[in-house]
Amino acid sequence: MTGIQNDGEVVLAGLDGTNPLGFLAAIGTLRLLSLNADHETRMSWKQLHGSWRPAFFKAGLDLKDMGALLRAAVSMLDKSAWSLDKKLPFAAAQLRAEALSAASVATVHNRDRVDLIAALGVDCFTDDNGNFKDTALRMVRAGDAAGQGLLAYGKRILEVTTSDEIQSATTEAWRYDDKQCALRWDPAEDRGYAFQWGNPSDDGAQSVRGANCLALAALSLLPTVPFKGRVETTAFGLKAMKKSSFTWPIWGGKLTLNSVRSALSLKCLQEAEPLRTELASRGIVASYRCDRVMTSTYYSNFTPALRIA
Repeated sequence: MTGIQNDGEVVLAGLDGTNPLGFLAAIGTLRLLSLNADHETRMSWKQLHGSWRPAFFKAGLDLKDMGALLRAAVSMLDKSAWSLDKKLPFAAAQLRAEALSAASVATVHNRDRVDLIAALGVDCFTDDNGNFKDTALRMVRAGDAAGQGLLAYGKRILEVTTSDEIQSATTEAWRYDDKQCALRWDPAEDRGYAFQWGNPSDDGAQSVRGANCLALAALSLLPTVPFKGRVETTAFGLKAMKKSSFTWPIWGGKLTLNSVRSALSLKCLQEAEPLRTELASRGIVASYRCDRVMTSTYYSNFTPALRIA
């Protein structure tokens, strides 16, 4: 499986837009490529190898160097918010203080920290321990036996992922042979006992480290907000007992990062049956949805996605 490269255009064949992890990795890639304000990056989707693959438009892009380019961009991110705590969620008072501090120094071109904090959760809603209500994208346990949760896992992935792993994730078929990187954003990471040869608790969930690294860069594009007395995460809706849905668009035009932010929050995407004519008028050529379901006391997983428009 190979991508496509033309003058100023690169199609990353390793990222499947019908897979929630593949989609998150794609928009995370757009965010990373957009860090250099001197050269605007745009993104669209193209049908390739039987699915939707992200196409990026920016001067100087080279398919064979994408791993090194994106690894360098990950190093440029302000990752201080990943060190606020090891677990997620944590004390609401701490989140509030950190959010106010980050907002006071944020600028148009320097907002990594404040955007990530906004994505983590909402301090005005708390649990019985005084911890804030957090993002629906936290699908691992709040804290494991070592007191580590999504923040510790994310920090480690961002630090240790190599350029070769990112290159492989973006340009090759995924092999799922990486350990200690599964964030439960890929339906393939749901390894129920009944479907395994061995004990998944002993083997551990395996995933694609490079893809998870890129997807972590997308987290700040999906803020969590208070809404009608509850907490909502951008792109999540249609709540039912022990599950909710994650819905995302596939667009045909060449969108900038800010346009993608807007597309992710479209209200019409959260309808039970979105109108194709309305989506088409906004340049959306397809839409996919998967459920976020509780698979155990501590973990959630995405179900395989279905095309809904």
